[in-house]
Amino acid sequence: MKRELLQVLWARGEKIAKETLSWAKEQAAGEDYADLAAFFAAHPTLSLPDKLLAGKGDVFLSLHTEDFNGVPHCHDFVEIIYVCRGSVIDCVGESRISLGQGDACIHNPSATHFLTDFDGERDVVLNILLSRRIFGKSVYAAVIRDNKLDGFFNRLLSDGGSEPYRAFKNLSDAAETIVELLVKELLQSDGYSSAVLESILLLLFAELLRNYRKREEEDFTGRLESYLFENLQSVTVETAAAAFGYHPKYFSVLVRKETGRSFRSLLTEQRMKKAEVQLLFTDYSIEEIAESVGYRDAVSLYGNFKEYAGMTPSEFRRGNSKKGGAS
Repeated sequence: MKRELLQVLWARGEKIAKETLSWAKEQAAGEDYADLAAFFAAHPTLSLPDKLLAGKGDVFLSLHTEDFNGVPHCHDFVEIIYVCRGSVIDCVGESRISLGQGDACIHNPSATHFLTDFDGERDVVLNILLSRRIFGKSVYAAVIRDNKLDGFFNRLLSDGGSEPYRAFKNLSDAAETIVELLVKELLQSDGYSSAVLESILLLLFAELLRNYRKREEEDFTGRLESYLFENLQSVTVETAAAAFGYHPKYFSVLVRKETGRSFRSLLTEQRMKKAEVQLLFTDYSIEEIAESVGYRDAVSLYGNFKEYAGMTPSEFRRGNSKKGGAS
């Protein structure tokens, strides 16, 4: 994105931060807060209203500024985070979603969220703020002839949604081009045409849906198994869901749908596979192996391994010591 566009967007980001702080002071009814973080900490359930977009139409673009860095908040409009450059952590509820260049995340209006690990000098993060009206109209246009209407968008359109967010990873170059078109259209000095704006948003949501479905059509099970195997010591359903760009509840349902098994069952299997390798080819103690595959103690490994292999880890190692070479 061109430097002059970024400069205008940065100024707009600072302006909306000031307007938000002014609104917060009105809500505080005379109470004094040093910054937005202090205000929202004292009012965790208060949502930023649509009126902050008043005079800006149904769409407002700005760059994320340090004013909102680490400030948990929610709002009555739809917000799309798009990373133009660098990387950030998008914290939505209890989830931490890593977003890099070309990634996006849509927050439903009731979702409490904030960005962290953000450096305003190196990271360029675009905020796309949409009224519910324009969001609904654009999404509906994108999926009107599609019988496989994505459940997240459907729920968000109908009742505000039970899923706080939906992340889109590794978007195509086309998405970047569409976002830049949106920025240019909104920043034209002679105003913008509603029809043109809605057409660009239609393209954007169609591209997001295409990316989402493409990811689901890939070998989900293989990718999940690889991820679990590489993160056995620390993985949880929450961290796995965030890595794949889903809300934990939806992710659990998706895992069951795609694999026919529960998340816990798949995780246990990957732990047993790694334990097998270490029992065969290392001299690690059972306690060390248990820790390396994510268990707090050897007792948990013993119980799960016996159910998996029909014998205890010690019996498995003794019976296969010649084959594997472990002592």
